[in-house]
Amino acid sequence: MHRNVKRLETVDGALVVDKPAGPTSHDIVQQVRRVVGTKVGHTGTLDPAATGVLVLVLGRATRLSALLTSPEKEYVGRLRLGCVTDTYDAQGRVLEELPVPEIERSALDVVLDRFRGTFEQVPPMFSAIKIGGEPLYRAARRREVRERPSRQVTIWQLDLLALDPPFCSLRVVCSAGTYIRSLAHDIGQGLGCGAVLEELRRTRSGSFRIEQALSPERLADEWQDRLLPMSQLLPDLPEHPLSLEEACAVAHGNPIPPPASKEGSAGAMWRLTFRGDLVALAEFREAALCPKIVLRPDLSG
Repeated sequence: MHRNVKRLETVDGALVVDKPAGPTSHDIVQQVRRVVGTKVGHTGTLDPAATGVLVLVLGRATRLSALLTSPEKEYVGRLRLGCVTDTYDAQGRVLEELPVPEIERSALDVVLDRFRGTFEQVPPMFSAIKIGGEPLYRAARRREVRERPSRQVTIWQLDLLALDPPFCSLRVVCSAGTYIRSLAHDIGQGLGCGAVLEELRRTRSGSFRIEQALSPERLADEWQDRLLPMSQLLPDLPEHPLSLEEACAVAHGNPIPPPASKEGSAGAMWRLTFRGDLVALAEFREAALCPKIVLRPDLSG
């Protein structure tokens, strides 16, 4: 049985959920919203079949979602060689099945090396990208193929974890917006036998790691213990602790002088805190810290 959940006066922060295969990211958002009873958003979705790190923002922290959306993701994926589907994953309609040749790890690494670094990637037809105002997946369901503009992506690390034909497992550290399904498909084309993405697990999104993640089954019991307060978010931004007078000014959107001991570069973002709580994010501009996002307009709470 779940212990009684004590409702907090304010529920603001981030929660890392280990999304299982099956439900959509929106399903998980709705589940958390029902349990916690506050506004919930996310910093990047996962496909229904994918598992792993789903970063949710709660309450006032929803205003930070764009800043918490990391440009770097880490995945572990399992490819099945010898198959091509219309979705580039194992859930799609099989278009072609091919024999899998004997593949040496060295030969596979030659193919993988083509995808290390920055390159242009064509997204799959089954994606939410809009062409002519229509999501591609709707055209794909009608079995129509549309021209898709490529996008620049970066793969910083692409490591072979295991090779057991017809399967191979990879670790990928890549830029946001990289389609691992397309990567699996392109690797299969490079090997000449086709490949689909059979399993995908996101193990990291920026600084949020799978070790922090809470399973949906444990949500009602443990979410309060796992909630990351706003004061712990965006730790890479410089912090300026405020006096009471400064905190009141910032809460009303007024600029304040920067700390005398530190120099700021134009446009840099700062975390403004009061008694350990994140009050606002400010931009350094014209020799002042100018509030951009005020998170605590009422300092009495």
